Amino acid sequence: MLSRFVNGIHDEGDPALFNRTGGTILLPRAVGHDPNDMGGIGDISPWDGLTVAVRIQHAWGTHGGCIAPERFMGDFVRRVGNYAKASPGVHVWIIGNEPNVDWERPEGFPILPRFYAETVQACAGAIRANPGHIDDIVIPGPTGPWNNQTFYETNPRGDWVQYLQDVYLFLQEWGFDIQATAIHTYTHGASPRLVYVDRPMDPPFEDRQFEFRAFEDYARMFVRIGLGDVPMLITETDQNEPWVANGWINEAYTFVEAWNLAERKPTIGSLILYRWDHDKFEIVRKPDVIEEIRSVFSRGITWKKGDQEMPEEWKTVYGTSFDPPEGWVYQNGISELEVPGDGWVAEWYEDPAEGKFDRPEIKPKIRDGQTNQPEVRTEPRSLSIGTAFASHRACVRKRLVGVKAGQQIRAFCWVMGVSHHNDGSIGGGLGQVLGVVADGEDFLSGSYGSWYSSDDSSWAERTWVQIHYEGPAPSDNPWIVLRSDAREAYEAQYSHYDDLSVEVLGESSPGPGPGPSPGGTLYDHIDAVRAALEEVDDRLRELEDFVVSGSRTCLLVE
Repeated sequence: MLSRFVNGIHDEGDPALFNRTGGTILLPRAVGHDPNDMGGIGDISPWDGLTVAVRIQHAWGTHGGCIAPERFMGDFVRRVGNYAKASPGVHVWIIGNEPNVDWERPEGFPILPRFYAETVQACAGAIRANPGHIDDIVIPGPTGPWNNQTFYETNPRGDWVQYLQDVYLFLQEWGFDIQATAIHTYTHGASPRLVYVDRPMDPPFEDRQFEFRAFEDYARMFVRIGLGDVPMLITETDQNEPWVANGWINEAYTFVEAWNLAERKPTIGSLILYRWDHDKFEIVRKPDVIEEIRSVFSRGITWKKGDQEMPEEWKTVYGTSFDPPEGWVYQNGISELEVPGDGWVAEWYEDPAEGKFDRPEIKPKIRDGQTNQPEVRTEPRSLSIGTAFASHRACVRKRLVGVKAGQQIRAFCWVMGVSHHNDGSIGGGLGQVLGVVADGEDFLSGSYGSWYSSDDSSWAERTWVQIHYEGPAPSDNPWIVLRSDAREAYEAQYSHYDDLSVEVLGESSPGPGPGPSPGGTLYDHIDAVRAALEEVDDRLRELEDFVVSGSRTCLLVE
């Protein structure tokens, strides 16, 4: 009943947006509590081929509450059953909406988790009592994130994640058939970087995320209570301000896709954009936003396989948390140049002027246990490129053996910057780059790849952000490049990299194989790896201590 595609639109969205792929249309409906009202959803044929889900509730906001007051609850439940009976094409139902926020309270009375769970259970019974609806999916409404207006004895701080947990714990205790869960998440602004940023809230909610990654707080909760194998639907997401077309939508769907490909739990079953029409978040009159949605939806991102033949899939060709079985090696015997031993090479631009483009320090970074500085995202180490009191332009790179020119390729990497003056104030002029570069091209110039820069308004020091690159491979056996640019000579200018993965669409020729993904440690096709590294090493030796007059491009090899 759930669509295998994560695409989704809130309200009566244009089916042409889905561009011949699947997805979900979420229709909110306020049905009241008249037990003699037999009306239903009506004609859903405009969305043939899509999953039509209904968020069914008593009334809109404070005009009657997302569920009925207790004295009308029996009539409301019967009305819900009647509505389902008159809606033969709908088999996914969400009961109520954000019950923890004050504007959804019936007659102003707080909705506590037990009463809400009882309402969900009763409504599910009424829905499933109808012919053709016995197996319908019935889901509790999501809580409103970052809202602590409903608190009670066991939840004195009004935590929205705990509220939803308590609802599901009651349902589990009563043997309720939980087939999916639902949550909301957003960003506080339109910057695409806010999709990836790791930004905890201020106390007393420092254990909660403040941006899009708030979904991870819910995900951890569902795993903790035994619902990690149940799909989690994100039934509302937006920029928390009127929509702009700037890549945010692509970043959000790419992040969800990466989560699912990494087999994180729970699987995210939908990402539904709020909303097609009706208020300041409307999409319908924004052609540039519509075009971005159509482009993203055409990718056909799925969370599960259906019965039909799947299109070409992304295959992992390399992944690392920078803990390779080969260890780390000194490049050309220099202790300040230590690179992963599975084929990485360091390169940098050098200028003889004082404080300008010095040779950087490239080393594995281990978390500082005394200060708990977050330079490592996945233990035990990350990769660090940086200078002190000097600017730099440097990179590390690795050949992607077996990837063919023109083959679609994408890469994901978590990056973090440290830039400050000697008085501790924030510096700037620091950027991290992830890219794929053709063999023989200049790895230290140009604007290739994806950047995360301190010039971005969403940048924060010592904050991990995932960036990604996607495009056709520029040559056979191209290079994956992690680059760091520091324009200014501050006390600290350091870039950190962790959890890198590289994928290609379809099959690649035998090459390095999947390698250790952020959860793995082994390489496939090890003979091909060794042969490829020997070829690379032979070519690099010919370029040792290569000097270009005026300024120097330095490439030292072991």
